[in-house]
Amino acid sequence: TNISEEIKSFFEAELPFANISEGFFTSENHDSEICQIINDDAELKKFYTGNRMLPSIDFSHHTLVIGKVRMENSYYYIKKQDVSVFKNSAVVNLFVSPISKEDHWPAFSTLYFWGLYPKFSVENISINKIKEL
Repeated sequence: TNISEEIKSFFEAELPFANISEGFFTSENHDSEICQIINDDAELKKFYTGNRMLPSIDFSHHTLVIGKVRMENSYYYIKKQDVSVFKNSAVVNLFVSPISKEDHWPAFSTLYFWGLYPKFSVENISINKIKEL
């Protein structure tokens, strides 16, 4: 999906690479892994607790998937991601890699993710972390 700069810059700011998000997952247990399916503006407004103006997303054609996972080492990034949708469930596949072999160490960290996908609706969604070097 072609994603506008407005949407990209919003999520890059609100789901920071090296800090805790101040607009998403603020009341959640920091140790839990969460994946949320958002299919309309009202759901996004309810889920977002920050102060920025929300980007314009065409929810008639798109589903926003947003989440966070715990990593056992610091400084991972997502090389790519995709979603497999089944009848009543979906799986987010996160292909993750350390930024460099030298610049990570054993320390738990939070890795945020988000993506816009063609519209879907399921009851359950899970996260599959696939580590690549």
